[in-house]
Parts: sequence; C-alpha cells; structure tokens
Amino acid sequence: MAGAALSLANPQSVAYWMALGSGLEAILAHVPTQRDYTVFFAGFMLACLAYCCLAAGLVVGIRRALTDRWYRAVNAVCGLALLAFALMLAFGTLHTLLHE
Repeated sequence: MAGAALSLANPQSVAYWMALGSGLEAILAHVPTQRDYTVFFAGFMLACLAYCCLAAGLVVGIRRALTDRWYRAVNAVCGLALLAFALMLAFGTLHTLLHE
C-alpha cells in the first residue's frame, strides 16, 4: 500500500501520462478516440498489476528459499554491483566533461 501511495503521489507520473497520451496518435496511426485511450490505459494498468504480482511472488518465493547467509551474500553482491555501476558512471561522466 505504501508503494502504491508513493507512486500515485509522484508528480512525475503526470508528465509521463501526458507524454504517453500525446504519443498515442503515433502508435495508433490515427487520431485516438476515447475508446482507444480506455483500452490502452486498461491494458497498461492490467499489465502493471500482473507484473507487480509476479515480481512480488518471485521475491517472496526466492526469499523463502534462501537461508539468511545466502540472503546476505546476494545483498552484498548486489551492493557491490551497484557500487561498480556508480563508479563507471562517475568515471564516464568525468571523461566526457574533461575531453569536450
């Protein structure tokens, strides 16, 4: 519930839906009708709901299958990967800024 509230309260989602709605004409190759918007929005929301339930189910299932030791190891590996990505981004940004 907290995740849904945060997502709905995010002002960036308004910009996302405005951009997506304006690009629907390019996707459909005709001026969208109210029915087009309704079908698209309903399909998108159903896909999001299905993905949300699937992802949550996978996380719960995998978490139950892991021991505490493996869980900490997976978290450590993920943390190291995020640190590596952050360093690569920082070095790439510095390289770009210094060689322009």
